[in-house]
Amino acid sequence: MNWKAVMLVASFCFLFAGCDQKSLPLPDGNEPYAVVTHLKEPALAFLESGHKRPVRIEKIDEPWSQMVSIDSRRMVALAQTGTKLLAIDTNSGAVDELAQFDEALTAVTALPGRDAVAVADTENSEVKLVSVEHGDVMEAFALDGSPSELLADGSGLLFVLCADKSNVFVFDLETMEQVNSFPVSERPAGLFFDGELLWTGGHGPTGNLNSAIRGYEVASGEMKAEVEVGLMPIAITGSREENELYVVSHGDHHVYKVNRATQTVVAKAEVGQNPNYIYLFGNELLVSNFDSDTLSVLQKDPFELTDEVSVGAGPYAISVAPGREEDGS
Repeated sequence: MNWKAVMLVASFCFLFAGCDQKSLPLPDGNEPYAVVTHLKEPALAFLESGHKRPVRIEKIDEPWSQMVSIDSRRMVALAQTGTKLLAIDTNSGAVDELAQFDEALTAVTALPGRDAVAVADTENSEVKLVSVEHGDVMEAFALDGSPSELLADGSGLLFVLCADKSNVFVFDLETMEQVNSFPVSERPAGLFFDGELLWTGGHGPTGNLNSAIRGYEVASGEMKAEVEVGLMPIAITGSREENELYVVSHGDHHVYKVNRATQTVVAKAEVGQNPNYIYLFGNELLVSNFDSDTLSVLQKDPFELTDEVSVGAGPYAISVAPGREEDGS
């Protein structure tokens, strides 16, 4: 009898039987690792720091559309159905249902310094703040529009992009009040706050597609910067400590490096087909290519593509689990 095969099947059935997933095999060691969700198949891909081979691909019970890191021990995932939040213990691999919703949620973001996540409820035109400890809704913000994207900043601001209204709402998480709202370009996508300006891109109007990112002063809503990049810039990342922004334009399959101070493109690199998501992972950038079934790995300086990693069908959202704590810490 092939005992290895028996044990493999038994382990698979134990971990993923039915619809109630209990545990998830995680990379060994305490180094940070990236997790990539897939929309074409129920799977996760794991990429360790330095993109060591081989990439781990694990089957799960249903696709997860997004994952966010809470701290060194916890992550939260949004099921593709949008009706379920899952809590993942990054030490043990335990996966538990955190909360169920009647309406489908479309986005989730962690709230820095708070034991909570914000979720986008498009059906009810509101953003809910959900406790990571108990799964209950702590607060809800009503919107004049359907939330499509969320960004929480360490300064206590929550930015909500409503693509249907081409508008951004700004909330203060200390006072739990809306402090501003202002219009942005048509069919917007992508959010990044550099501490001074809120940057966004998007598809632009039908027949006149957008190829620029724009920076808005949060207090006034006034546009202060505009940089031409590639066609349909839909994702932006960067760091407050550095002058560079990194922009994914999925219309021309490139990533653009933008100098914020000079408001110019200083470099660009071609990635895979239909790139959707970008994540800053140490000194590297990770980009998911939905139609190429790959993850592009780019070096920040000098800015260049260093690897193209096959990760399974339909890779989408990327998150990073920080270095795990030792047991007993």
